[in-house]
Amino acid sequence: MAERPFAPRNNKSVRTWYLTAARWGFYMLDIARLRRILAGQQIKSCDVVIFDRYVYDQIANIYSPSLAARIYAKFLSKLTPAPDLAFVIDASPAAAFARKPEYPLEFVHRNRQNFLLLQEIVPRLIIVPPAGAEQVRSEICSHVSQSRLGAGALPEEKTEATVDAAVVRMQT
Repeated sequence: MAERPFAPRNNKSVRTWYLTAARWGFYMLDIARLRRILAGQQIKSCDVVIFDRYVYDQIANIYSPSLAARIYAKFLSKLTPAPDLAFVIDASPAAAFARKPEYPLEFVHRNRQNFLLLQEIVPRLIIVPPAGAEQVRSEICSHVSQSRLGAGALPEEKTEATVDAAVVRMQT
């Protein structure tokens, strides 16, 4: 029996005009949903909300030299609620490809470059350079402690919470 080649169903590296147009529409819906979620009472009662990728992942996927794509990316960024802190944890394309080989290496290189270029649109984006886990953690903790998230509360005002109590799981 011949082995079938791996073909992911949701391949962001495919760049046909009709898939790009459909993605642009879905990105608008994602931002509308994000705004609704962030306005919800459950989120407003939290001190910290952590998103993996936020909307910046989608903006990086459409960012390109095309004037239309750049204008649309800026438009999406303006519609997106600005987080207190936003990080891009950089990685070498080879290391990222080794972890997630479902995307072509060329796409991984282009996607990394697009993430790094996001600072043109989102200047508050913090790029954490490639490093070991402890160095990355230390850099993120440093930024958090310098932000209003780390500087605002007195030690006796801070509360201890379990991860399960602190994480709000989104229903899909």
